[in-house]
Amino acid sequence: MKNIQITSQGIRRALRKYEYPRSIAEYVWNGFDAQASEVSIEVEANVIGNISQIVIRDNGYGVLEADKFQPFFESEKEINPDQARTSSTTHGKNGVGRLTFFTFAESATWNTVYEKKSKLYEQTITVKSHSLDKFSASKPNLTSKRAGTTVTFDGIHTVTRQNFESDIRLFLCKEFAWFLELNLLKDFSLKIDGIPLNYNSVIVGDKEEFELTIEDYLFEIKFARWIESLNREYSRYYFMDSENLEKYTSTTTLNNKGDKFFHSIYIKSHFFDTKFVPFFEGTLAKFSEDGKVYGELMSQIDAFLRQKRRPFLRDASEKIVEQFEKSHAFPNFKNNT
Repeated sequence: MKNIQITSQGIRRALRKYEYPRSIAEYVWNGFDAQASEVSIEVEANVIGNISQIVIRDNGYGVLEADKFQPFFESEKEINPDQARTSSTTHGKNGVGRLTFFTFAESATWNTVYEKKSKLYEQTITVKSHSLDKFSASKPNLTSKRAGTTVTFDGIHTVTRQNFESDIRLFLCKEFAWFLELNLLKDFSLKIDGIPLNYNSVIVGDKEEFELTIEDYLFEIKFARWIESLNREYSRYYFMDSENLEKYTSTTTLNNKGDKFFHSIYIKSHFFDTKFVPFFEGTLAKFSEDGKVYGELMSQIDAFLRQKRRPFLRDASEKIVEQFEKSHAFPNFKNNT
């Protein structure tokens, strides 16, 4: 057995912030962070809904040797699940999030296949909830299997089939909807028991796609409005090049206005293949080249967003007035309605 290099204080600071939906999401993010395009969750339960095992698989590049389990990071930014991210491409470093299985299971076993010096190796790593500061690892063996990681959780507690189908599924929708939309053209998928996560029917309130042509550049734009706020993800622009690779992200002009107009804007163009050289001036992203094109693009998208917001605000305002009337919040003005 080897000790994980993290202090007791670091473990306490990290693990007390996690509940089981966030913990499960963390292992899904570990797969996407490892450049996986497919992540699947498999739940083994009996007829009365008791879960005996949860398995999360991905086709990423694997855990590069058990020694990568140490050291664990201890900075607040790296271990705080509530910390806002600054990048969409990587959710977070693989630190103490790997230990959060204790919120719903007694043990976690990683079976991982990774590449090293043009050869593929397979290795198994196990951590028990009663000794989170230790892990056991098998000797790496040469294999012909494809790279990827399978994490198996045993001794399941707290989680049942019923709450997995309700609160966990909703949490995963709110966690990954924006990310799956961002990578839709790259065929990214998140499946539960073989069925793709259907976030469209859960939190998508409106979608619209359109094109803008500015000078010689074509911009393909997709708008998504979310019924509920996303987990730890603000309303943002996502800029993609012609190969569907995200080059940059920033919050929209209508982010965090307190009106529940939750949205994402995805912008794809060959403009971002070579012209994307952003720098910051205050809180606005500018470009060192073709600033006029970028300025016009953002002006038109901002106008579109404000137009989409108007009927939403009107509907929201009517509901607020109804609530005020029901609670008798308005004063009496005799017969003057």
